Amino acid sequence: AREMLLNTIDACGRLQVRWILVPITPGAGVDNAQVGRERWIEGVGGCAERAIDAGVILALENVGRGYAQSVEGLLTIAEGVRSPAVRVYYDYGNGLILGNDPVAEIEKLGAEWMTMLHAKDPGGDRLGEGGVNHASVVAAVRDIGYDGYTILETPTTDDPLAAAAHNLAFLKEWFG
Repeated sequence: AREMLLNTIDACGRLQVRWILVPITPGAGVDNAQVGRERWIEGVGGCAERAIDAGVILALENVGRGYAQSVEGLLTIAEGVRSPAVRVYYDYGNGLILGNDPVAEIEKLGAEWMTMLHAKDPGGDRLGEGGVNHASVVAAVRDIGYDGYTILETPTTDDPLAAAAHNLAFLKEWFG
């Protein structure tokens, strides 16, 4: 996995791609979350200098099966690496699915740690149809001063173009 990340960093540097999404997934045979996070710190930490040299940010994402299902887990890894090349790609839909409060997590991250934002609305096919309180999420994002990219991670539905148009309009309406 380390070699694959190093190769990805090199390719992204050559292509002038600024971010690499790094989903914090479980390691084979590691059931202990603390041990898993320590392995991630070691693995990502071993790639951080290369990322700096390439001008790439390693953006850690909260995912369902991993060792960073909350902002606390993500920050444990990011702070453990101690590199400006390691930040958080926060998915507020995943946060909600995992039983966390996306607003509190966004506030805890702050703009210092959040480098990308995933938009999804669990329980709905399109943004605004699921369980996310978008008014609160948008207020939190604005309150921390985040002004980076928000990336759609939504179902394609039976009409992908209509879904994409709806989701883009929704984000423009809420984020301006």
